[in-house]
Amino acid sequence: GASKSILEKYLQQHDIEWITNCSVKKVSEDTVVVEYLDDAVMEKQVTNTKTLPSKYTMLIPAFHGMDVWKAVPGLSDDVGMIRINDHQQSVTYPNIFDMDSN
Repeated sequence: GASKSILEKYLQQHDIEWITNCSVKKVSEDTVVVEYLDDAVMEKQVTNTKTLPSKYTMLIPAFHGMDVWKAVPGLSDDVGMIRINDHQQSVTYPNIFDMDSN
């Protein structure tokens, strides 16, 4: 969605490296150990483990919608993000608008 694009553009402009789809195993004063996950597998199996040097680490949790949205048929995707059109309007319920689910 737009938030992800804005964040990625900012990180690129400031030469900041980011990784996604991983689990943090350990953080120390100058390293972070991460486990890369296979998103194609339902149980998200670990595919690789790396120790990364780090002077500063920022962790951002995955974006997820609210569980209540998942309970409404056709409103959201599997992680609860509302499906919207170019006008920020729900594709299933035209009276519902969302600021940035996609």
